[in-house]
Amino acid sequence: METSLPFSGSTPQSRHTSRLGAEDAAPRALNQTVRYMALLREHDGLTDAEAAKLMDLDRSSINARRRPLVIAQLVVPYGDRPGPTNVRNTVWKLAK
Repeated sequence: METSLPFSGSTPQSRHTSRLGAEDAAPRALNQTVRYMALLREHDGLTDAEAAKLMDLDRSSINARRRPLVIAQLVVPYGDRPGPTNVRNTVWKLAK
């Protein structure tokens, strides 16, 4: 099975294990992506931190779900708002 994902590891066995982990996570990733898109629609846009809190996921998981959607132009930046530390965070919305 060919894939574009980079599977890291210093040995063939560790690269194989990395690939198996990614394949195992694929159904969860799809479910998370669908949930993420539904939340963006429901809330008319969210920051990564807001989405992570609503989905009970790490912010890096939200970023991993959002990035392919941005590349596919399904999700777009829509302004920003301050987070808890007053750092401006990008608000992401579904593309029209």
